[in-house]
Amino acid sequence: MHQTKQKSIEDFKKYIDELINTKYIFSNKKLNDLMRSISNSKLFYSLFKFCTEDFDYERTFTECFVKGERYGQGKFNLPKNPKDQIAFIFSLLFLIDTKEVILVELLEQYFYINSLDESYRNFTFQVLVPFKNEVLRAAEMMAEDEEIVTPTEQISHGVHKKTITSVLTEEENKEILRLLDESRSIILQYKIENNLKAELIELYNFFKEALYDSDPDKMRVAYLGYKYATLYHRKLDGTMLKIENILRRNNILH
Repeated sequence: MHQTKQKSIEDFKKYIDELINTKYIFSNKKLNDLMRSISNSKLFYSLFKFCTEDFDYERTFTECFVKGERYGQGKFNLPKNPKDQIAFIFSLLFLIDTKEVILVELLEQYFYINSLDESYRNFTFQVLVPFKNEVLRAAEMMAEDEEIVTPTEQISHGVHKKTITSVLTEEENKEILRLLDESRSIILQYKIENNLKAELIELYNFFKEALYDSDPDKMRVAYLGYKYATLYHRKLDGTMLKIENILRRNNILH
């Protein structure tokens, strides 16, 4: 297994275990650490991109969270399909981290026991532990190969990745580089810690280098890592959407 992939898996284990074992009061910081680690991993972004593509979060939310007769009596139903489990819980954690879903409200309505810490513990058993197990199973299977591939591609031994039938034109490549420079200027204005800003710039450079390699698979993974890392700190802006449209036109993104 490639060392970088192994490090990504070890980091995920470390941060998900810290999130599972912490108290409610520290959960925000631990979740932030986990999501930051994921944003820097090509392996995990490839996995989560595969799982969440065409995933209906809103419908799944209504199926998983069943309201009780009174507030605090609701229950949580884990999706049966492992891929849906990964997609739903990753999406849920992202929304909790960005404060679009309020964790304390979920705990009080669907996981409540006697106290906030006990409710959080209930949440970790029902949500985080299954998520950890399924993600690690899929990630370790993906990391066995020399390249990052999706779980279904790895299971189907005789099936290879989709062939990319078109590549970027010189004009498209120049346009993406121009948009990337614009995106970099936006990053430099972010009000975040310098080390986080440096990590974003590193992902920016990785994507930029991928454009010169003319490797569609590397380009796709590099873009997704950069996209979600920047989205983590700021809503997706017009610059990134324009880049995405060019990549989709060329079948680099599906």
